[in-house]
Amino acid sequence: MLVLAPVVIILVTGLSLGNIYGVDHEPGAYVVPMVDEDHGKVAHSIIAALEREPSLTLLRVDNLAEARAAIKRRERPPLAIVISAGTTRALEIGSQAKLVLYVDQVKRLEVSAIELRLDQLCSEITTRAQDLARQKIAQQVAATQFQVEQIREQIKQVQKAANDYRRQLTERRERAEVSINARVQRAIDELERQTRLGIERSTTEARSVLARETAPRRDALLEFSRY
Repeated sequence: MLVLAPVVIILVTGLSLGNIYGVDHEPGAYVVPMVDEDHGKVAHSIIAALEREPSLTLLRVDNLAEARAAIKRRERPPLAIVISAGTTRALEIGSQAKLVLYVDQVKRLEVSAIELRLDQLCSEITTRAQDLARQKIAQQVAATQFQVEQIREQIKQVQKAANDYRRQLTERRERAEVSINARVQRAIDELERQTRLGIERSTTEARSVLARETAPRRDALLEFSRY
């Protein structure tokens, strides 16, 4: 008995656990209530993956009360799954998302098998979400770089236009200065000419007046000298 008892126990336990972990279950062996509060891409992926499991039959219910009612039946399922609202959004922004399981502790072995499969599904979904997030980030980075290059090109064009405008403004100012200087010089020359002519006319007139005024005296002096 000391020799055979452990062998028999190991054999029976191995066969019992093999029905759960190693051997394929019969189709529809477990009925699992499912409450979808998320209605997002992640929830659809989980439901689609579980529906492909031959040993599971999903029972779609609208709320947790119906799921609890299904668990309390005579042929009660080992667990109920609730996909919380915001699960898809949480994965999209990089936060953690969790499934809520309501477990029947009496059927712990069946629950462990289903939990193992759920863990694999969650890992696959997380990996796929991370890949999609990386692709999205890479696309956003590429789009951002393209926009940055466009902005740089626009800045270069604006700078070139500003330099051209500054050059044209400088040339116009220089031409305007030359034109103004020429006009001022012509005005100064004309003013000098008119001033000189005015002085010459004034001098001529002063000489004429002086000659007229001094003529009688000069004649008187000549007469006096002759006398």
